[in-house]
Amino acid sequence: MSNNSQSVSVDDIPINNVVSKLHLDKYLSFIDDVDTRQIVTILTSDSAAVHDVINMIDLILADGKIDMTDAPLLLGLIKKIITLRTSDLKLSQTLTLNHFLDIIKLVFTILAKEGLLKIVNTDEFITDITKLINLIKDGEKIVDAVSCIKCR
Repeated sequence: MSNNSQSVSVDDIPINNVVSKLHLDKYLSFIDDVDTRQIVTILTSDSAAVHDVINMIDLILADGKIDMTDAPLLLGLIKKIITLRTSDLKLSQTLTLNHFLDIIKLVFTILAKEGLLKIVNTDEFITDITKLINLIKDGEKIVDAVSCIKCR
């Protein structure tokens, strides 16, 4: 094999089936973006990646709640985990902040629904994390809008 083929597809990465393939396929059937599907597959199927995500959730929930003070931690850890666990994956596009946020929301939702997270109320957790992610997205839109106004 030549050194030119450094990138791999999700099919080349060993998967430890943390979330059953049948259940994962059900969740992924709603995702159109190929890159997002590949990354979500890795982050919910590989035991080391799932362990990283669980550690991230433990850090976020250390104070007993999910709120805007968790945003910097969430953003930093999301990028670190996705970059670390998918560095050899060949993507068709550069990931944006929205990609990272959508990916982590899907991963959190899948792991919570599959009972892999040690949380008391799954639905409340998903609602709270969705609110935080939406606030981050709204903040990015505001920053973009202000930047555009300054350009005029």
